[in-house]
Formats: sequence, C-alpha cells, structure tokens
Amino acid sequence: MDENFLPLKFTHSFEAMSALEKEKVDADIKELLQKGKKERWVIDHLQLSIDPKEFASGSFSTIHKCVWRGYDVVAKIPKVMNKSTLYLTLKEIEVWSSLRHPRLVQFLGVSIVEGKLCILMEKINGYNLDSFIKHFPKKANKYSLDIAKQITQIIYFLHHCTPPIIYRDLKPENILIDENMNVKLTDFGLSRFMPESSNYTMTGGTGTMRYIAPEVYSYQKYDLKADIYSLGLILHYIFTHEIPFKNTNTHSMNKHLLDNTKEYGSDDTNVPPRLKGIIKVCCDYTPSYRPNIEDLFIAIKSESSKHIGLLAKAKNSLRNILKLSNTNNNCDADILMDISRHGNHVYQK
Repeated sequence: MDENFLPLKFTHSFEAMSALEKEKVDADIKELLQKGKKERWVIDHLQLSIDPKEFASGSFSTIHKCVWRGYDVVAKIPKVMNKSTLYLTLKEIEVWSSLRHPRLVQFLGVSIVEGKLCILMEKINGYNLDSFIKHFPKKANKYSLDIAKQITQIIYFLHHCTPPIIYRDLKPENILIDENMNVKLTDFGLSRFMPESSNYTMTGGTGTMRYIAPEVYSYQKYDLKADIYSLGLILHYIFTHEIPFKNTNTHSMNKHLLDNTKEYGSDDTNVPPRLKGIIKVCCDYTPSYRPNIEDLFIAIKSESSKHIGLLAKAKNSLRNILKLSNTNNNCDADILMDISRHGNHVYQK
C-alpha cells in the first residue's frame, strides 16, 4: 500500500478483515491510487485546513468546510471507518471521480484525514431542495418546471453513461440549488455502475426510506427503473410541495413498500396537466410499468418549451395591449410585468 494511504492499515476496520479481504482492499486502493495520481486528485492532507465542526451530516458521513490551497471547498469524512464504510467510500470515489457534468457537484480529490478516507468536493452556495422549497415556496413554485427539467437531465446523463450509473439515493437532501438556480446533484455513496458485479444491495433505512423503490427496499433484483421511482416522487414534491407519504410513520412505510398499501400523495393541483400521468406511472409499484428516463425527459423538456413559449406570447400580448412603442419608452420603466409570478396581472411600481 502507498505510504500516503498507510494509515488505513492501522484502523480497526482493516485489522479486522480476513487475509483475503485485506488483499482485495489493498488491490482496490492501489488501483484507486494509480488512477488518482495519474489524474492528479490524490491530495496531501497537509494542504488541507478542515473545520472540525460539521455543518451537515448524513447517515454515514459528516460534511465540513475546508480550505485547500486558499480555495473554499467541502470535505466529506466517514463517521466511522469500519469495513462497510471503507467499501462504500472506495465505491463512491470510483464512480464520482469518473464523472464530469455541469449539474454534478464536482469531485476534487481524496486524502487521508486521521485514518479516514476523505472526499474533497466543490462548495455550492445555496440550499438543498427540501430547504429551498420550505424557505422560498413562491420562488420554488416559479422555477418548479426548470428545477424538474434539470434534475431529470442529470439522471438522463447518469443512465446514459457507459456503463450506465444507477444513483440509488435520490432525495431532496442530495439535490442542491445554487444562487443562480442551477441544480447540482451530490453524494454518490450508493451509486454504482450497471450491471453491478458485487453482491452489495442497498438496505432500507429511515433516512431514505420515503424515496426508496419498493424492489430495492425488499432486496429484490432491480435496475435503472429504481431511480425512476425516486425521481417521480421528487417531481411530485417539486410541483406540489407535498412530501410523499406525508404523515406516514416507519411502520406504515414498511408495510407499503412490501405490500403496496398507500398512495404517495393526494394533491396534484399544481402539476402541469401533461405531466400528471407520466409522474404517476413513474411512481408505480411495478418497475416494468415505469417509463424510461428518455420518455420522462422528453415529456418534461416539451412542457418546459411550451411554458417558455406561452410566457413569450403573453408578454407580447401585454405589450400590444399597453401599446408600448419607441416613442413611449418611459412606460417600460414604470410598468412591471412579472408573468411567471403574477399570472396576467400588470401593476405599477
């Protein structure tokens, strides 16, 4: 094992492994290091200044502010470096380091911090989807279609990688929205290349239980359609601001995921009419009934184009009504037209 990663050999997780497991992990780390050194993302921990106080936390890791070579970044550090989290982190690095897309939080590198594999990533100034909807409901409603289009585009990209990537943990907390309304997907701890050769199966849990596809929760065989189920629930939340399976406890969710006993939502008033049907089938209990990501993306992209066209038409109609002309330019400064937030209302500043 490379001297930079020697601290891993002295953790309890590594010492507790069998000889065969140690050999496998050692080989995985060597392969990771070769790739990292070639692509220059193995980072010396002495270059990092990590805030010991976490600002966010997930099921397996804590998230910290960090400065690297004078640049503000984010460090993701496992809570405990046991055998399970070591495997998870290695898999996450394998997938995330291979991805480049403007809608993905950028992977910057890895380091060893106090015997733990630490992932460095781009810092996003903004909110996760859940916080954004709760803090800015009017703005979230205004940009709902654009947010839906962006997150669908991200999953489209992942499913069309070679080999395809299944994300497996789509939930509002992993979807970030920056100051410019750009959607960014983060946390690839449960993502895998398809087909997955190992026997690893994602387990159910309260943290992601609300958005887990039934076949994943019940340990059945599953494919990319598992992401479609989660995406359907996310889209429902984006348009309605209604949390899927609201007022449902863990016991009831468990029963539903095993026996299909509940509806995910009761109010689809704000869902664009042409998207209601496809979102509903995205959330179908039976995987084969769900659409593929191409059909979903086309539907949302088409609705988005239609929406933009209607806004342009409405604004032109207003200009004609108000008889705005080159000889009356001062009227533009006095009249505020906000179609997307106020329908067809025109009001004075």
